[in-house]
Amino acid sequence: MNMSILSTQISRRISRRISRRISRLSFGTILLSIITACGGAGGDSGSNLPDNVAIAAVEPLVGIWELPGDWNGTSDDEAYLVIDSPDNDGVSVATIYDLDDAIAGAERNCYLTDDKGEVSQSLTNDLFLDLPVYNSAIAKLLPNEVLEISVFADGANSSSTPERVFTATRVTSITVNELPLC
Repeated sequence: MNMSILSTQISRRISRRISRRISRLSFGTILLSIITACGGAGGDSGSNLPDNVAIAAVEPLVGIWELPGDWNGTSDDEAYLVIDSPDNDGVSVATIYDLDDAIAGAERNCYLTDDKGEVSQSLTNDLFLDLPVYNSAIAKLLPNEVLEISVFADGANSSSTPERVFTATRVTSITVNELPLC
């Protein structure tokens, strides 16, 4: 066999292998692009709502809410839940201002803010309230401007039975700046 024929055959084989690899690589790249554009792999449960929908859902909860005396499972505790305006992704910062119980009498006039979290809308239209004290809760605005908070053992879901349900009332007579921090 002559060297030029052998060289031609080797070149063709290499060319075919390269061509197949490029085809496979192109197919993989196209598939990855489609999966990424659709928001991840099948079964993705993240909040992929349009930002304006999520913002509109969370916006009515913005404000100061007076929590009931047993908001954290103990009686006679004074606290407020402050929900900030949602960011561009429709997520609001939520902060609990808890009156310092360690200080007695007239000196009891400042609030602790250790419980910071967020409020966001799920794909099922639930408004998740994620705070250290309620790592699995759903917030719902009732028609009479009352905020209903349903606390779940784990996995907040409007079709599950909550462990506890309580309400908070909107406060318009004070601002966040009037809640002195400790």
